[in-house]
Amino acid sequence: MKLSDWAKKNGLSYKTAYRLFKSGNLPCKVRQLATGTILVDETEPLPSKIAIYGRVSSAEQKDDLE
Repeated sequence: MKLSDWAKKNGLSYKTAYRLFKSGNLPCKVRQLATGTILVDETEPLPSKIAIYGRVSSAEQKDDLE
């Protein structure tokens, strides 16, 4: 599957998927053809962990995070 199709399927933009590919952090096996096409082997399931980060600009707003 092409990287752009994989990105759409997994709710990512192509730029984010390409950045993950370049940094070596894509959670799948990937190979790049001599033509430059990036193919993703989607036989491995994606990790199901999700992280959420939130912050406020002052201590007075700390309750807003709840």
